[in-house]
Amino acid sequence: MTKFNGVFLIIMFMFVCVSVFFVDSIFGKILITGDEMEVRKAGSIIISKGNSKATNNTDTITACKMSYDTAKSVLFASGSVKLFSKTEKGKFFKTYGNFVEYNMDSQKGKIFGDYAIIEHYAHNVTSPLILSAKEIYIDIKEQTLSAYKKGEKRPVVKVDNAGRKELYEADEIILYNSYDKKIVMNGSVVVKIETREDEYNDAKNREII
Repeated sequence: MTKFNGVFLIIMFMFVCVSVFFVDSIFGKILITGDEMEVRKAGSIIISKGNSKATNNTDTITACKMSYDTAKSVLFASGSVKLFSKTEKGKFFKTYGNFVEYNMDSQKGKIFGDYAIIEHYAHNVTSPLILSAKEIYIDIKEQTLSAYKKGEKRPVVKVDNAGRKELYEADEIILYNSYDKKIVMNGSVVVKIETREDEYNDAKNREII
């Protein structure tokens, strides 16, 4: 459980005010910064506005605005949200969206809004697996990503397999341990795989241009 340690600093330099807040968690201290800061409910709720950022040993979250519940260790962020997370084995995730609700201790949550995109980089792999949807549930520790159809928007996975592009689309997509190549798809599944003929035609077109 996260505890409020009562440290609150206001740093002023060249007329720019930056608020800094430290919170204890099971992953060490969480540092929260922003242009403006509010503390509510005797320190149990921290609100950051403008250039908001929260970091600990495993995660970095940036957004226009965020609120952090110190008792539950849950952070809610909105506006151009970016979440960068890493696992104990060196793999890491880059997450982008309008909103995120994320537990800083368990590394579980969801990213949602008009768009949600997660790039997963396996160890020593330069090309990420990319999952996009309107809402994605994330479990960083288990390296599991889940996305479901919302309205007309269906989740899509893009994979670069040794230079050959693959695309998967379905009503439901679940990635288990990502690069163990276990992708579960349900509901009108569509698979598009770039063939050698596609690569040949692309090369010929480039020659013509």
